[in-house]
Amino acid sequence: MFAADVANYGGLVSIDETNTLDGLTLLRRIAIDTLADHGGWLFGLPGDGIFALFESAIDAVRCGLDMQARLSQVAQLDHLKLRIGIHLGEVVFENEMPFGEALVVAARLESLAEPGRILVSSSVRDAVVLRINARFEDRGIRPLKHSPRSIGTFEVLPALAGAAPALLDDPTGAVGPVPPADAGSHAPAVETVE
Repeated sequence: MFAADVANYGGLVSIDETNTLDGLTLLRRIAIDTLADHGGWLFGLPGDGIFALFESAIDAVRCGLDMQARLSQVAQLDHLKLRIGIHLGEVVFENEMPFGEALVVAARLESLAEPGRILVSSSVRDAVVLRINARFEDRGIRPLKHSPRSIGTFEVLPALAGAAPALLDDPTGAVGPVPPADAGSHAPAVETVE
């Protein structure tokens, strides 16, 4: 599960509504294109938020890194910083829309991420750490809002220049199932939990 939103969006709108809304439109266009490039299924754009599913945790993390890199190169978006949270877990569907704890955890991770950064759960880190060329910095065990559970968190950063390439390019570690084929033309077919 992939969740993102713009840090301090409400405050930015109150200071400069026109430029903030124009920036959000551009940011969304870049984010949607990046999701498509990495096989993500966009299922929600609430307010300044973005919610998507991936078949692979590797694809989700690569998408997050690529999205942050693309956004950082657009001078017009200097004031808009996206926070991204990624969690690996079972997703339940009702009326072809995902819901459940995996979505809640991804949203919580997103809210804990620093502006312009990516925060993943320990399950995502464990699934991809040997298969992706990136750095994972431990950010500790964090409580989940409205839940008795806590979760291990890691910030994902681009690999350092000259770092060794990833060991394997194995798309294991699904980030929850994607919706059934009849849920939309961009949705791959897999079994779902009802």
